[in-house]
Amino acid sequence: MSWLNRLKQIQAPDTQPTKTTKSVSVVLVATQMGLVGKNDGGILAANDPNPGPDLYCWPHSDAMNGPEIKKFMARLDRFVNLGLDHESAEKLADCLVARDRGGENRSVCLECKHMRLGLRCLNSKIAGLTAIHSNSGLPSDFVIQLQSCPGFKAERWEANGAR
Repeated sequence: MSWLNRLKQIQAPDTQPTKTTKSVSVVLVATQMGLVGKNDGGILAANDPNPGPDLYCWPHSDAMNGPEIKKFMARLDRFVNLGLDHESAEKLADCLVARDRGGENRSVCLECKHMRLGLRCLNSKIAGLTAIHSNSGLPSDFVIQLQSCPGFKAERWEANGAR
């Protein structure tokens, strides 16, 4: 038998789709709100289209949330404006974020509204600093140390760093 005759005897494959012998199930895939957890009384959804910028921030992780970042920046500006170098001011502002999260009630002199440029305390008598003249600057190690001061009056922190 010649090759040509053999090719003529071979049947062409069927062009119609074949039916399967197994049954196939089709599952509908759609977005459905799944609960992840609770955040301040609200429920977080797994695929919420607008989860908020602070979803993966404090208290869910160590990352700073929006209000903490604003407070951090305001503190950084104030500390630099009072005479602290930028690196020290940044370290101090970062330590104060950790302090705020822990709920500690001690503060640093640089957070007080009585502190002025040159590290001068305008409330030195009530603060118990009578040995130091109010016009002379306080030691830089002293003003960045966490302490409880009877003359402390908290500075109001706002988003733009202004009082």
